[in-house]
Amino acid sequence: MIIIYAKDERSGIPYATLLSQKGFENIYFLSGGIEDFVENYPEFCDGTGVQQIINVKLQQEILKKEGINTIYF
Repeated sequence: MIIIYAKDERSGIPYATLLSQKGFENIYFLSGGIEDFVENYPEFCDGTGVQQIINVKLQQEILKKEGINTIYF
């Protein structure tokens, strides 16, 4: 299984297309990027960066509620 993810779906589609043209099968595209996947399905994630992704998302939501522009690290 090959999972392709990108922050912007348009930038990942050419890679999925190329892999398909080269004969690879079971190619999937993760819409919304890895950050959204971690936020929605943390039970399926493992690794040192998972908690950091969740923390950044939470901080962005707090800042948005307070009317502060989101800052990316």
